[in-house]
Amino acid sequence: AKIAKVPLKIAGIAWEVEFWDQIITPMLADPVCKELGIEFVGEVGGRVKMDLLKNAYAFLYPLRWLEPGGIVVVEALACGVPILGTESGVLCEMVKHGQHGYLVEKGSPKGVLDLVAYAGMVNNISRETCRERSFGFHSKQMAEGYLDLYRRASEGETWES
Repeated sequence: AKIAKVPLKIAGIAWEVEFWDQIITPMLADPVCKELGIEFVGEVGGRVKMDLLKNAYAFLYPLRWLEPGGIVVVEALACGVPILGTESGVLCEMVKHGQHGYLVEKGSPKGVLDLVAYAGMVNNISRETCRERSFGFHSKQMAEGYLDLYRRASEGETWES
């Protein structure tokens, strides 16, 4: 956000306290970040979360692990918000690059710069197409998918990550 010179609302829980204390807190104290409107809003839900999503320019989701769920991504798409993230976990299934947002290679040394470049291209993404993408994800379908995976695992099937 600082490189792209755009505001950023960071929402959620700060799980990695050491990373937060050493990286995020000093960054948020930077006068340039304050001027740009880069801020931590904490854990949000309900109306506050929906207001953040519906007014968002894009949803930044730079996963570093194989995220299996990503319900917040479905919520963002349902609000018509393009996704900017990494080719990791559920994003590979949910976001078609160039159609619902933009994905960069996980661990790529130039990934941050690619995301900055893609942030400038978000207006090329149809918010209606993003919203329509969310229609394919239902809690019943997700639960049935998990049950199928659990059944297959209990029968001895294994997968490599």
